[in-house]
Parts: sequence; structure tokens; C-alpha cells
Amino acid sequence: MAPDATGRDWCSEFKVDCEKGHRPAVILFAAAHPNGMQSALPTALHPVADMPLINHNIEAALKVNPKQIIIVADAQHMEAIRQVVLQAFPDAPCVFSSLEDDEEAESGGSNGSIPRQSRQRRKAHRLLERDVADVIELHCHCLFRESIIHYRDKGLSYPCVTRGSISGQDKKPDRNETYGGPLLWATAAYWREVVAVDMTGSDRGPFHYEDSKDIYWIHDRVSLASAEREVRASLIKQQQLAGVTFRDEAGTFLSASVKIGRDTVLGVGVQIYGTTTVGRCVSIEGPTVIRNCTIGDNVRIGAFSHLEQVSLASNSGVGPFARLRAGASIDSGAYVGNFCELKGAHVGQGGNVCHLSYLGDADVGDRANIGAGTITCNYNGVAKYRTSIAADAFIGSNSTLVAPVTVGQGSLIAAGSVITSDVPAHALAIGRSRQTTKAQRAEATREKLRVQHEQKQSMAQKQ
Repeated sequence: MAPDATGRDWCSEFKVDCEKGHRPAVILFAAAHPNGMQSALPTALHPVADMPLINHNIEAALKVNPKQIIIVADAQHMEAIRQVVLQAFPDAPCVFSSLEDDEEAESGGSNGSIPRQSRQRRKAHRLLERDVADVIELHCHCLFRESIIHYRDKGLSYPCVTRGSISGQDKKPDRNETYGGPLLWATAAYWREVVAVDMTGSDRGPFHYEDSKDIYWIHDRVSLASAEREVRASLIKQQQLAGVTFRDEAGTFLSASVKIGRDTVLGVGVQIYGTTTVGRCVSIEGPTVIRNCTIGDNVRIGAFSHLEQVSLASNSGVGPFARLRAGASIDSGAYVGNFCELKGAHVGQGGNVCHLSYLGDADVGDRANIGAGTITCNYNGVAKYRTSIAADAFIGSNSTLVAPVTVGQGSLIAAGSVITSDVPAHALAIGRSRQTTKAQRAEATREKLRVQHEQKQSMAQKQ
């Protein structure tokens, strides 16, 4: 490209920077944007597909291997944004800059006379490293259907194209306009010397992409919900093309970071959140909620189950109506059935917890059987303790295991027992009152109870 009106050949300079191995810088404008969100939460932190908007943009930015990601946000929101970003991307090359409400000393006058975006660029200009080849600006109230690389490649064809045009035709923008598109690309030199210092617009400008068909504009709750629907539909389509079956696309929710193996079938009303990974040939009946779980191959999850921060090994089963809380893990061939709750519990290979049980802070060995109504009493009001049930043990129905307690390998706990002491391997433990049976006493006992009842009624009437 020939030199422009400034006498600079920006394109040639950019090529030299690229030959030196200079990488791009990405600037994320996360400052409050006038909109109708009506929320104390900044727009950048509102979620789409269970991921904050700013994290969507950072994830996109990382694909261009940036030297820097400069995040400019309002001072009152900066700490919240910093925590969210660093938790999700601890190794990303992020640099944070607060946009103060009052910067009149630096601007030389009222902030109202300087466009807000120009003030944000001033902040970014101070942090931009010298050895970057180009600059990509993104706005956290926008999401892009295409990869940033797609838009950047378009910009590379027009390093100094006028604002709003990708045809190469110069078009002078209105003097009241600024470089305010959702995505901007410029060579680093052009950005520093023209874009970052221009307060009102310029005869020539870098590449902007403003095609509304390719951008989710999020400015209120309505547009947020619209983006949510479209992003969710896109995520589901990607999973379908990868071999996942959805019984009801509209009734399924997936977080952006969920991974699902092929030949898995999701029923109506399934919700999968966070960093959940689901293996191959898994069947999940709905409605079911799964959050931050690891699920192996050939797992069966029944309807109305709720799983959070748990691990299910291949060929295991859960539900229906099961609740597995943080720290629960189920080994291969094990099964946790209906109306069971596990918290911090491990069930070994082939173990069975079929129904109506609570296992908290417990270790269940291979092939152990937990009868209906069994509970582990893990909390005494002061501290929590673990229960250990060894392999091949049999726990009879309606048993109570008071932790800390150990049940040995192959031992048998009689139904209805309260176990407060360790049970050796292969022992029989009975912890209940002895039954007493009195022949032919049923009718006499009923008569005695009737007389007592009538006497109480008579006394109550006299009073």
C-alpha cells in the first residue's frame, strides 16, 4: 500500500514488525456502557452460556496469541473484573487499567469534552508495549460469531481503510464520530500515532467490523437473552455435529466450556454447567442438573438427579432422584439409586447404594452393599468424621453408622442397627434392642389401651 496523506507507509512498517516476530496486542474495553441492563453488575460480568462476557472475549483474544491483553474498566468494577478474569485465565498476559471517574488533571479540562472511548485509549496507550505488531480493540458488550482471526485477516488486507468500510473506498466519517466500532484492527504504529490521539475522528482510519449479522450486541436484558439463545443453539449444533443426540434442543442448557463425547444422549430438560466433561455413550435423562463434574464412558444418569463437583467412572450409574454433592466419586460398575444423597463419599467398584440412603464423608469398598435407609452420622455438632466400609461388607436396611467408625471386610450389619464401634472383618454386628414376643396378648392389650383412652376423655370433659 502506498503512503497515505501523512506520508507514512503503515503497511510496510507493519510487515517489518511481523518479520521481527512481534505479536499483536488486544485491548478490551470493559468500562460501564450506557445501557438498559439495570444492574449493579457491570455488563462485562453478565453471563452468556454460563460464562461472563469478558471471559468470552478473552478466550477469543487468546486465539491470536497476543503479547498483551489490556483490560480497561471503571475503578469501581475493576477488582471484581480482575478476580473473574484471573480465576478463569491465571496464565493469560492480562494487564488491568482503571478508568477513574475524574481525570480532569490529565485531560486538561472537563471529561465531558473528551469521548469516553478516547479516555479508555489513553489508559491503554500508557501500557502498550513497544514490540507489538498490531492492535485489536474489542468491546465487552459485544460477542462475535466468527473467530477474531477471521476479522483480523480482513483487516490485514486494509491496514488503513476508512472507518466502517471494507471495500478500500475512502469515506470521511462525521467529525462527531470516534473510532467506536465493536472491533477495530490497526497496525501498532497507526494505533499509537493516529487512533489513540484522535478525539473526534479522522479522514482515514483502521479497519472496523460493524456488520450486525456477525455480532451479538448486548445492551439490555432483552439482547442478553437473545444472545443466550443464539449462543446456546450454536453450542448445541456443534455438539450435534460431533455426534451428540439432544432429545429437545430448546429444553437443554449447556455452558460454553462443557465437553461431551460422541454417541451420548441428553434427555429433555438436561442442564450441564461449568467445566463438566461427559464421556462417550452416556445416557442422561432429564430433567437433570450437572455442574462441574467428570463423567466417564457408558454412564447412566436417571431423571431428576442433581450432581455437583463429582466424578463418575465409566460403566457406573446414578439415579433417578439422586443427589451427589461435592467430593462424591463413583467407581466403575457401582450404582447409586433413587433418593440417595452422597457428600464427600467414595463408592468402590461394584458397590451398591440402591435407595433412600445418606452417605456423608464415607468410603465404601468394592462390592459393598448399602441397604435402604442407611445413613452415616458424620457430624456431631462440632466436627465431622469419616466412616469406612470395607470391601464385600453388607449393611442391613435402616442402619445408622456413627462416625468415626470402621466396618471390616465381608462383615454383616443387621438391619436396624446403630453402630458406634468398629466392626472386625467377617463379623456380624447387631446394635438394636432384643425383640420380646408375648403369645395371645394382642386383644388384652388393645382392651387396656381403650380403657386408658376413655378415662382420659372423661377427665378432660370434667375439667
